[in-house]
Amino acid sequence: MNVKQSEKESQADVNKNTSEYKDNSENLGPTYIGGVSGGLLSSCISNNIPCIAVLVPSLSGIPDPEGAAILLETVAKVTRYDELRIDVKPLRQQENHVKKNLEKIDKSIRAQQKTMNENVECQNEENLMYE
Repeated sequence: MNVKQSEKESQADVNKNTSEYKDNSENLGPTYIGGVSGGLLSSCISNNIPCIAVLVPSLSGIPDPEGAAILLETVAKVTRYDELRIDVKPLRQQENHVKKNLEKIDKSIRAQQKTMNENVECQNEENLMYE
């Protein structure tokens, strides 16, 4: 098989495997892709280089094992290379741990905010008494 045939078959595989994802992409609305990912995509488009992007929304500085697992599962669906089929069970296990920790942090922040609001209300009441 020559290189041109291989490229055509690879593109046909990609087109076939990604067609089911195109239907859902229209639901996303306008999206901004920045950083290295945006730069690479922009460069490919500008230079007529075929490219595919599998991106997962994320919050800066917060680990997202679920997002990583979703990304790897999606790549496994659209590739014919076994090397890119990665077991995501460890990520799924980490996902539960991270979610529990984030829930604890959220609960703590909410409790602190409630206490601060109560303190402000008490100060306002005291101020009213002295006016």
